Amino acid sequence: MSRPFHLMPPLAHDARVKKQTGSRSTRAKRVRSMRPVVATAALSLGLVCAAAFTGITVQANALERAKGVLSDEIAVEQARNAQLEASIAQKKTTDYVVQKAQDYDFIRQGEGLIAVERSAPTATAPHADGGRASRVARWIQLFFGTR
Repeated sequence: MSRPFHLMPPLAHDARVKKQTGSRSTRAKRVRSMRPVVATAALSLGLVCAAAFTGITVQANALERAKGVLSDEIAVEQARNAQLEASIAQKKTTDYVVQKAQDYDFIRQGEGLIAVERSAPTATAPHADGGRASRVARWIQLFFGTR
């Protein structure tokens, strides 16, 4: 029948076995005295890592919220840009110009507008006398030119 170790009777001392010196017991005491220091260091390291993780998570959540707000602002500005472009396109139409001219009493109901566009001056046209000759030449061209 085998007994557990702690229930076995004490053994007599064997003369052949040397008695252990106090260095082992001192070493064991030193190791035991370091255990609370190591446990405290491990706990501190764990708390520092947890705090760092929490800080990074909070910062990531704040960035996501800011990203969402900016995305919403971009969508609003894009919608406003589309609305302004549609307004510009509508204001470039002839009907809009005629309506505004009627609103400001430049023309009456039933009248129309005539648009006159200026052409850009060309480099080949003669400009003697400060452009006066070319102006006279254009008048002569207008009245007596080929039809």
